[in-house]
Amino acid sequence: INPLKTEMIDAGELKKAACCNLSESFQTNASVDVNYSDAVTGAKEIKLLGLNGTYVQNLLEGIPVMRGVTATFGLDNIPAPWIKSISVSKGVPSVKNSYEGITGSMNVEFKNSFNDSTKLFFDMFGNQNARIETNLLINHKINKKLGTMLMANGAFVPVKQDMNHDGFLDQPLMKQYNLLNRWNYHGENIEGQYMVKVLSENRTAGQITAHHENDTLPLFGIGIKTKRVEAFAKTGYIFNTSKNNSIGTQFSGVYHQQNSNYGQQLFNTKQASFTGTVLYQTDIKNENHTFVAGANFIYDKITEKLDTIQFNRNDFVPGIFAEYTYKWTNRVTLVTGLRGDYHTRGGFQVNPRIHAKFSLTNNTTLRVAAGSGFRVPNILSENQSLLASSRTIVFQDFPSKEIAWNYGISLTQKFFLKNREANFTVDFFRTDFTKQAIVDIDNADGLATISNLKGKSFSNSLLLELNMEVAKGLDVKMAYRLEDVRATYHGKLLQKPLQALNKGLIALSYKTPNEQ
Repeated sequence: INPLKTEMIDAGELKKAACCNLSESFQTNASVDVNYSDAVTGAKEIKLLGLNGTYVQNLLEGIPVMRGVTATFGLDNIPAPWIKSISVSKGVPSVKNSYEGITGSMNVEFKNSFNDSTKLFFDMFGNQNARIETNLLINHKINKKLGTMLMANGAFVPVKQDMNHDGFLDQPLMKQYNLLNRWNYHGENIEGQYMVKVLSENRTAGQITAHHENDTLPLFGIGIKTKRVEAFAKTGYIFNTSKNNSIGTQFSGVYHQQNSNYGQQLFNTKQASFTGTVLYQTDIKNENHTFVAGANFIYDKITEKLDTIQFNRNDFVPGIFAEYTYKWTNRVTLVTGLRGDYHTRGGFQVNPRIHAKFSLTNNTTLRVAAGSGFRVPNILSENQSLLASSRTIVFQDFPSKEIAWNYGISLTQKFFLKNREANFTVDFFRTDFTKQAIVDIDNADGLATISNLKGKSFSNSLLLELNMEVAKGLDVKMAYRLEDVRATYHGKLLQKPLQALNKGLIALSYKTPNEQ
């Protein structure tokens, strides 16, 4: 149905992943990769269409999250038992949420009193690597219109381990506490969702003993302490049901503080952010013509300090947007959108986006998409992994913004094999950068240089995927992915380092007849 190329990871798919947090929820997904940005701290990053997660628009129930300095460990800070579903869209996202998002979007939906009937949930997990996780969910539906949910999570790695005897911890010691309370109201003409979440996390990594007996240097240790408070409020009012006229407001705020040391280097960050969005939606004549328009405002106060280097930023980003959806029978859906934003660091930017879905037959669906997006980088926070290496960071330029165009086409064919449903998908996406921050780590002198793109930079991503039920309850997924990612480094167009060109995936899952 969705004109965007979207993959839904629901509760059944999450059970297959047997995961503890959001970063471990994509093990059976062929489109999304989650990799360690550095193995010392355990920081993970998502990759989509061959590009880093900074180019993905991360949303929590439609609200932008994991932005700025909060993104580095954000994937580890969302417990999986809290998640109801994850939807991943490839290609430029809708203009409604924000100006960010170039390669796609990821929207996480939490459980609430109206989409989950479980009243009490408790679990504990432990493994041979001394990883301990526990979750508690209490769900109370006060009446048919109002419900509340309390969620608590603890994640611990309390034991030092050095199985290969190299003097370094195999995984960081960690203490993480998450607490969330949400309220949902579903009235006849008014709906509201309100949430508050707090996080406290301490990580310790690095050396536990010297490499050699005659090593006189001090031990290399990493300590990261994080505190975060975030909240959002969403309210919608339907005032004309015949034309689906509605007004919605979305407000969110976050305060994030990280104090850390990487060896002798001190790295401290703070971020206070506020976002506000007002949307108006209506049908024009009938349900085949839908119009959405609105305005939003983003304020980010960010401080990054690395020893004597300090960046203080106050970013104001007002923006307006409009999106028109046309449906012709059940065969064609066309979504055109345009937004304009003014960023105090990046200037004024206009982003047009278009998505189209064609139902060629009852079993064949074609989707196309094209559009542009931009973002403003926070170089130090987004490249913390460099601090865990011996490289020295050198700024040749101070990149102000990144701009890219994304184009994609996708074909899905559904068929039946021995009366069992199967589907085959092939999609191709290309991303072209006109402005980009280039981080060059491939230097013989041990430097990590930061500069603006001088030349070409692009990503080509091809995916072939087959899903089928080969026997009752037994599903098989087979996929092949080719990702050609190149950028201009010191005057030459080269393959992006540490990027796999080819990837294959085979996933088998079995569900018992009673679906337990």
